[in-house]
Amino acid sequence: MNKRKLSIRWWPLGLIGLAGGGLLYAVQVSGLSVIRPSRDLTIVIGLVNLAIYVWLRAWSRLQPPTQFVAIGLFVAVQATLLSILRLDGFAGDGRILFTWRWESTPEQRLGDYSSQSRERPSLANLTESSQTDSPSFRGDERTGQYRVSELDLNWGDRPPRELWRHPVGRGWPSFAVVGEFCVTHEQRDDCEAVVCYRLETGKEVWRHLDTARFEEVTSGNRATARQFDECQLLPVQS
Repeated sequence: MNKRKLSIRWWPLGLIGLAGGGLLYAVQVSGLSVIRPSRDLTIVIGLVNLAIYVWLRAWSRLQPPTQFVAIGLFVAVQATLLSILRLDGFAGDGRILFTWRWESTPEQRLGDYSSQSRERPSLANLTESSQTDSPSFRGDERTGQYRVSELDLNWGDRPPRELWRHPVGRGWPSFAVVGEFCVTHEQRDDCEAVVCYRLETGKEVWRHLDTARFEEVTSGNRATARQFDECQLLPVQS
């Protein structure tokens, strides 16, 4: 007497896909995080892989040879994704930034922009700061507080106006703001760079390059410039 052939059990795979897709969306798109987004993403991908393996081996009702073929195809799909995606660093909230490998890198985009927009080197008066300046990391007193008598906080009706946006070098530093200028620390090619921009326009005023490069998975330094009395800003570890 022949045994009735059992149909493939697809519903567990559907549940895994819905749960895994929802978690990936929450972590990578919405920015929800339990530990930190990059680690949460790694955990979610690992759990999805484990769940699919368990489904194939225990719940799918597929024959063993078919199971191993499916596992091989699943691994090949992930390997293909890894080969065509590039990790371009991390967003400010810790999410991993993925781009296609054939797209320009951030430093290539910076090079294209800088070749067209750089001003001639000029003097920048960085010796005198006011109450509204932030001449070092987290402000003049390193407290992260901004003291000013008049500040409109009704951002719902009158949101702040974006002054400029353009490519910069890799890194995690903030800006030191003094008068009409802002200074930050970037990575450009094989150099660490201290770069001064005009606050109102974002145009580069001057740059100082040192042949050195801090390398880490987060792709960039964490140094914020600081104002000194001798009319210069130097990178210091934040």
